[in-house]
Amino acid sequence: MNTFGKALFGAVLSLPLMAQAGRADNYIIDPGHTQVTFTVERFGFNYVIGAFDKVTGSMNLDEANPENGQVAISIDTTGLYTGNPERDEIVASRFWLNTEAFPAITFTSTAIEKTGEKTARVTGDLTLLGVTKPITLDATLNKIGTEPAAKRKAAGFSADTRLKRSDYGHTLAMGAVGDDIVIRIEVLGIVE
Repeated sequence: MNTFGKALFGAVLSLPLMAQAGRADNYIIDPGHTQVTFTVERFGFNYVIGAFDKVTGSMNLDEANPENGQVAISIDTTGLYTGNPERDEIVASRFWLNTEAFPAITFTSTAIEKTGEKTARVTGDLTLLGVTKPITLDATLNKIGTEPAAKRKAAGFSADTRLKRSDYGHTLAMGAVGDDIVIRIEVLGIVE
């Protein structure tokens, strides 16, 4: 696994929140079936949707005791796309994501609180633009079972959170581009 997989989003993958009785399993994020999207307001007219398709990480999932789980995720910022190549270049530039100086966004879980049969709050440290702040993901376990293509045990989760880019020191074009960023994560983990 590359350095991105070992860093940031291993935290999100350890969303061992949804318990169904069993032992702890170690999952590796399947980058081909994992995606992180974001939405941000633009000039008050509409919202731009972007995505990162290079996501790696791991999670430890204890189905009987989800609060014991751990997640670590890393997003390769060069995997950004917004549906417009010119905008992709601008967002990747030193004025926005500065992908050259900050090639990864990472998340590492610090606590998991089960909130329902298949839901949990996953709190952890998000590092963005070199700044680390705590965030909480509202996560839902979609399914644990044998994944048809991999023929191995897999777990799929959906998670959402909201953050302010200003909390990470980014205030460029405030008022024209929104401060609030909505993040959606769709993740598939495969047992090692």
